[in-house]
Amino acid sequence: MLTPDSEEALLKEVPKLERMFRIMMQRHLNVIKNRLLRNMSNSAMDLYQMFLNRYPDVIRRVPQYYIALYLGISQEFLSKLRKRANG
Repeated sequence: MLTPDSEEALLKEVPKLERMFRIMMQRHLNVIKNRLLRNMSNSAMDLYQMFLNRYPDVIRRVPQYYIALYLGISQEFLSKLRKRANG
């Protein structure tokens, strides 16, 4: 971890790192923006189906609580979605 002062000193010493950090930050912000837009423009069932398609093995390895947090819904609602999706 870098403190703000040590980061500033490092960037002054190695200017190319500033570009790398900026690019990394831009990519991270783009991922967050896309996830936010996706969450706002799709139903919870659509989000759950996209999650299953993208991470098919995670549903068996990760507690339901974490999946619900990732999807931005409650555990109870995720449970209802899972029942609806399974028939």
